[in-house]
Amino acid sequence: MVTVNKNKTFILDTNVILHDSSCINHFDEHDVVVPITVLEELDHFKKGNQTLNFHAREFVRALDNLSANKLFNGGVSIGTGRGRISIKLEQELHPDLRQHFPATAKPDHQILNIGYQLAHSDTSRSYILVTKDVNFRMKAKAVGLMAEDYTSDHVKDVRGLYTGCRCIENVDHGLVEELYRSGEGIKPDRLESDNRLLPNEYLILRNGKKSVLSTFRSQESVITTIRKRVFTVSPLVMPSRVLPFTPCVIWKHRW
Repeated sequence: MVTVNKNKTFILDTNVILHDSSCINHFDEHDVVVPITVLEELDHFKKGNQTLNFHAREFVRALDNLSANKLFNGGVSIGTGRGRISIKLEQELHPDLRQHFPATAKPDHQILNIGYQLAHSDTSRSYILVTKDVNFRMKAKAVGLMAEDYTSDHVKDVRGLYTGCRCIENVDHGLVEELYRSGEGIKPDRLESDNRLLPNEYLILRNGKKSVLSTFRSQESVITTIRKRVFTVSPLVMPSRVLPFTPCVIWKHRW
């Protein structure tokens, strides 16, 4: 039997929007539903200087720019190649949910009820609750409503993240020596590297057992040696005749 993939509609929880105000752009060609309960919760987060306050304000502005007067009447297109977004009003609690979730005033239960009602009134589509709340996902799945975590911003492979430092092997011995001797550094095109250097990137240039720690200064387009210094403190070794019997190290501060 051939399985026909249903069109999808994603129902957003408040915490997804507070996590990423641009989340509606990450569902490809699928539709998005914002329960009215979510907008009411966002209203409590609009004032403030924290990141979640910023996301609350930005999301509401984005909805307004999409033509807010059409959001309650069939929805409006999110953009080219994307689905539609709509706002759904609260409904009387579905009989299937009334026994298990008697607290109808609880925002989670109101959002769950909207998703459950949509899924049962339109079986031609797949309705999926998107929330970062693990317990809420479990509640939805318990009543037969599909639920997912919002993972558009997750790192798929940490090995692909920028580390700020790279090691380049088999560097010409003369370049390593030149970096040690020269205070002006060398031009990056003298390195045989396939990858472009990034601004302020640290480099370990190695030739066998010989290596040099350096950095790429993008403004001057030059690779310079890093002079070893710990928190602008350098040691000053005093002769043993200054303090008899034991040589000592006196720290000289450079402020």
